[in-house]
Amino acid sequence: MPNYRFDDTPRRVEDYAAMAQYHQTSPESPFPNKRLITQAHPGGRRVTLTDKELKVTEGRRKQVTELNQEQTFEEMLLQHFGLSWPPTP
Repeated sequence: MPNYRFDDTPRRVEDYAAMAQYHQTSPESPFPNKRLITQAHPGGRRVTLTDKELKVTEGRRKQVTELNQEQTFEEMLLQHFGLSWPPTP
């Protein structure tokens, strides 16, 4: 059984409203319950940061760094994404 099914049926943004609401608010959804940021780069490189780890994927190679007291989410957010948390006014 396939995980995904695609067809060429036209869709409207409103068709996705219920699932977007679920992902933003449900206790079962991972998105409101942890910090997550990911960025795709040219050439297939992707950098993903969560509360617990930094993952850099290049092709089939993945480098995972678990965050600890020395490497905090805030430091990695600034170093790899150029963002600060909490945001500075």
